[in-house]
Amino acid sequence: MENRILGKCLQSLRQLILKRKRTSENHRRTLQTNRAAESGKRFFIKKVRTTLTKKERLKMIERKALISIRRQCELLGVSRKTFYYKPKVEDRFNQKLMELIEAYYFRDPTSGSRKITVYLRREGYKVNRKRVQRLMKGAKRDLSSEENYKIR
Repeated sequence: MENRILGKCLQSLRQLILKRKRTSENHRRTLQTNRAAESGKRFFIKKVRTTLTKKERLKMIERKALISIRRQCELLGVSRKTFYYKPKVEDRFNQKLMELIEAYYFRDPTSGSRKITVYLRREGYKVNRKRVQRLMKGAKRDLSSEENYKIR
């Protein structure tokens, strides 16, 4: 039964988004589909927030829709900051350093950031110890299944 109710809620949101031409009176009436339920909370918001994950709710937001992004985020319970967020990608130099650090670790798992910094400088890379420590932490997350992986 919850799936049927949720389906109706999602269908009503899609109708709001897809309908292009409306009079101001019809517009107000359709936006009121998010009416108060018995519990006092809004019916649509309550169902969507409890049954869908944040990623699924983010996928429902459309940029070129009749309803503003602000209102869509409000209805779906997602902050606009989350909607506009773009994760940073590591640059190629850091990726190359991570590969070298991992390769060195497989050869000598007892070495720490100081030894690896010296090794990288001998190889011709200009790095400091704090950068190596940060990259080692990231590599530890990637290689958490490795037993020999230590950070000093």
